[in-house]
Amino acid sequence: MEEKKKEEFFNGFDDDILTEEDFEDDDKSKEEESKTEKTEKSAEDKDKSKTEEEDKSKEGDDKSKEDKSETEEEAKAKAEAEKNAKFAEMRRQKEAKEKADKEEKERLAREAKIKEDAKIEAELENIKTNPYTDKPITDESDLKIYKLQKQLEAEGKDPVNDLPSKLAEIERENKAKATAKAEEEARVQKEIAEKAQKEANELREKHPELNTAELAKDPVWQEVSKDKYGRWSMLEIYEMLYLPAKDKAKKSSKDDDKEEEEEIDEHGKKITKVPSSKSNGGKTSKGYLDMSDEEYLAQEKENNKDFF
Repeated sequence: MEEKKKEEFFNGFDDDILTEEDFEDDDKSKEEESKTEKTEKSAEDKDKSKTEEEDKSKEGDDKSKEDKSETEEEAKAKAEAEKNAKFAEMRRQKEAKEKADKEEKERLAREAKIKEDAKIEAELENIKTNPYTDKPITDESDLKIYKLQKQLEAEGKDPVNDLPSKLAEIERENKAKATAKAEEEARVQKEIAEKAQKEANELREKHPELNTAELAKDPVWQEVSKDKYGRWSMLEIYEMLYLPAKDKAKKSSKDDDKEEEEEIDEHGKKITKVPSSKSNGGKTSKGYLDMSDEEYLAQEKENNKDFF
């Protein structure tokens, strides 16, 4: 009876005993879970990698756009610089040609004057007396009267009696020429003034902050523009000549006006080093031993203003 009860008691544990199949199923379950985890992790890694690649691609596109924008700006600036350089070269060639033509014209005029003077001198040597007046020919004015009378005679007129009317005629012609010349000069000056006004308006329109009245007084402007009026516009002179010259002058001024540097001499005294004689009235710094009592006191006062 007792054995039967024991058997019935232990029969309840039979179903709980783990077999090899149970362990195999458990291993398979773990493997499947591991595979699932790996698959999910792989998918996450792929998504992450894809996102990173997309971000990198976006950054690359943005950078490419920036680089492209910078490249376009650089290309535009380069093209503008080349255009200005070409324009300036054309201006220089034109000015060189105008200068050469002017010099050639002046040379020919000098040669013509020399020849004319030589001719007059030779005529004065040969013609001593005016045959129409029996008066001596002493200078060029006497020679001109003689030639005029000779011309009247060649025209069939009286070289003596018709001379006054001929002189009056010449005077009227000269006055008419002078009047025409004055009118032409006034017309040209008016055109120059109108052109200058137009150019000044264009300059102010592009550079509204500019005071053209003050610009006209600027020595740098006067220097760069003195030989350019009529050939260069005000805007061209301002942008291509004045601004570079002004920047160069400012840079040179900054180099000359550097701030004073303080140094300590071999005796521990603070001295002032002046970078150039221009910025300190030609004075140079001195060490403690080189100073007089008055100089040393003045130096100490300068270095210790609050104390004194």
